[in-house]
Amino acid sequence: MDYLKKNWNSQIKLVDGFEYFKGDQIPLVVLTHPEFIKIILYISQLYCAVLNGYKQDYPTNISKAIREEGSYYEQEGKLCVYLSVLTYCLLLHHNVTTDKSMRYVQGYYWHKTESHDPLVYLMGNEHAGTHAWICVDKAVIDMSIRQQELFFDFESKPYILGKVPDKLWLKGFSEPKKTINKYVDQFSKRLNCSSEEWVEQHSQQMQDLDDKTEKEG
Repeated sequence: MDYLKKNWNSQIKLVDGFEYFKGDQIPLVVLTHPEFIKIILYISQLYCAVLNGYKQDYPTNISKAIREEGSYYEQEGKLCVYLSVLTYCLLLHHNVTTDKSMRYVQGYYWHKTESHDPLVYLMGNEHAGTHAWICVDKAVIDMSIRQQELFFDFESKPYILGKVPDKLWLKGFSEPKKTINKYVDQFSKRLNCSSEEWVEQHSQQMQDLDDKTEKEG
């Protein structure tokens, strides 16, 4: 809680305000929206481009400017914040859902170490850390939790779209819209553009990637 107040934008006041998030199925109207999968795939590609950016031969169609932006927040320890806020904004921008249905959450994750690699256990039998994610109704959308991929058995997918895995705990505080606005303002100011231009820049990159995929397919 002290870390969140000191290092992140937050309106958190009391630990009692934290709640456990178990997740639920993504609403069908969201899941079947033509832009939903595009957004999720874009965020996933952006995550991979940022985490593999140090590999000169890593294949990616994400622009250098956007990779550098994501890398900056990864180095700041805010990649989960950056990707969650961006996902929230893109879902709104493309009318996939509304502010009333979404929540941006800050808190932490916890899980026991699960790995087939014995060397992983040298870093401890438990993992916990500050984290951020979003909810659409009761469904959890968390693309950056895959940072724990080496330490937790996600089984079929290293991200959360709906229900939270049983052995993974997410506990957090639903932030008000002004917290999201503060982040978007920070992100856009760093690039000397407006918040609308910042969202549109990512929306255009997402569309470019989708167009390229269709041509290659």
